[in-house]
Amino acid sequence: MAPLPGAEREAKAIGNLLNTKPLIGNEATKAAVLQRLPRARFIHLATNGIFDDVQGINSSIASRA
Repeated sequence: MAPLPGAEREAKAIGNLLNTKPLIGNEATKAAVLQRLPRARFIHLATNGIFDDVQGINSSIASRA
């Protein structure tokens, strides 16, 4: 999956707003996210998604296998 246009800029802007270092690119591993979760007050994901406007329950965040 190709990088989401603007996602890095978005993550950096949110990081500046919340005074935290965002996880970007290869830094954004499952292990790194799970390590930060217990201390997180907010979680912001800049990601691709799959939207089902008929049955919203079928919507999801896209990920690489």
